[in-house]
Amino acid sequence: VLHRELGFWSTLRLLHHFIWRQVTHRPFASLERAAPISPAERFTRRQLAPVLHLHAVLHNTLGLDQQRVMMLLARVVGATGARFIRHAVGVPSPDVWQRMSATQRRAVAATSLDQFLNAEILTIEEPGASFAFNVTHCHFVKLCGELNRPALAKLFCGADEVLFGDARFGVELRRESTLAAGDETCTFRFHWDDSPT
Repeated sequence: VLHRELGFWSTLRLLHHFIWRQVTHRPFASLERAAPISPAERFTRRQLAPVLHLHAVLHNTLGLDQQRVMMLLARVVGATGARFIRHAVGVPSPDVWQRMSATQRRAVAATSLDQFLNAEILTIEEPGASFAFNVTHCHFVKLCGELNRPALAKLFCGADEVLFGDARFGVELRRESTLAAGDETCTFRFHWDDSPT
């Protein structure tokens, strides 16, 4: 994404400064914690830190305006996040899911959703949806809010849209609310065609 958008030399320069920032900057130093951070927050920090570094390099070092920075970040986080989700979840194909019993589906869902330590998730039954859950707490939203960078949390929502927006994947995600947009929950509703074709 960066090479295509910025060209070879700018991308090389960006990578040099990005690596230097990873070594020399602590993006969460301003966040005071009375107790040791939880595994969930540690997991989220590990995913958020590169985005914070990349944002700083794109804006401060390369001098890109905020709109272009956010567009590039959305594409990078969307692409890498979608790849992470696909790898971590190992989502069964719709035809395999349809052949599973309710117990098997719950077991697959629980195993898959346990990979996402950055969210508290409640699976639900919803008529009309092939699979549904709500995210009731998101560490991305919490950390980005504490860092006074709430817009960055929305980037991570984009990874779901990239993955499930690909028609080849065979699953449609409908999400009417997100914590990053200020709603009470993130509503994940997955749909696929039950027909044999």
